[in-house]
Amino acid sequence: MNKTLSEIQAELKVWTIYNFGKQESIIPIMGMIEELGELTHAHLKEFQGIRKSDFLADKKDAIADITIYLLNYFNCIDKDISLIEEVINAPHEGDTSNNIILNISHKLGKLSENEMYNKSLIIDTNYCSYIL
Repeated sequence: MNKTLSEIQAELKVWTIYNFGKQESIIPIMGMIEELGELTHAHLKEFQGIRKSDFLADKKDAIADITIYLLNYFNCIDKDISLIEEVINAPHEGDTSNNIILNISHKLGKLSENEMYNKSLIIDTNYCSYIL
């Protein structure tokens, strides 16, 4: 049976406190940044075709570690990771589809301005502040 992120977060909290004590939120933030560097490194070396490695395994490892640090960050701020789902699924002003689609494609030039507004809603920082 698969566990929810909230269940994993609760287990991680017990493990982290036992092994490291209570942490400040900056600790998992620094961990996420370091792991993002490892993910970037794996992509870069694969793209460049140098330093033979199991790039897929390297990427999976970095993504798993980023997830663990993110869950730990939410533990540090005493919030449940499920708040992310609540924010994403909550109705937002001007959002008739009730879904948020990031506007990355628009920023990369893959969607025109009209296509972007027809297909997506730019995430307002106010939605993210709801979590914190």
